[in-house]
Amino acid sequence: MRTQHLTSHRTGRPRESRAGLSLLLSGALGAADPDGVVIEDGPCPYCGAVHGCTAAVRQGGLVAPVHFASVRRGDRAVHALAETPVGLGLVVADGRDGEALRAARKPARLAAAAGAVPRGPCVEPRTAGVPRAVRYVDAPWQPGWVVSVVRQEHGCP
Repeated sequence: MRTQHLTSHRTGRPRESRAGLSLLLSGALGAADPDGVVIEDGPCPYCGAVHGCTAAVRQGGLVAPVHFASVRRGDRAVHALAETPVGLGLVVADGRDGEALRAARKPARLAAAAGAVPRGPCVEPRTAGVPRAVRYVDAPWQPGWVVSVVRQEHGCP
């Protein structure tokens, strides 16, 4: 996994966060026009949860979809893009000391793991045994935030 911090104008408008996500996804997919990217991020038709989000090019050749996750808090947005299903969890710690930050890791990881499940395998039989990679991402722009990224490892259903 690779992380990258991007800066932008802090407006707090969800529409602008969505536009930023579209730009990231179009770049990852090699699409010249962000409007040509089809984003599937609504509730899962199988369980009703929001997970297994993907983006693909509307017209074009054989481009593998990009899996993504997004989370917003106030005027900030965090996005994760991966080749496999990915989830993102964000928890605001009760303090900024090491113990408070460590205590916030588990709920952030659990929230991220819930999103790192592809649509369909979310129902029985469960896929809890699928190997996943977990990473905690530093949030220097917002002290006290614990951001967790969980993605399925390659070669897993």
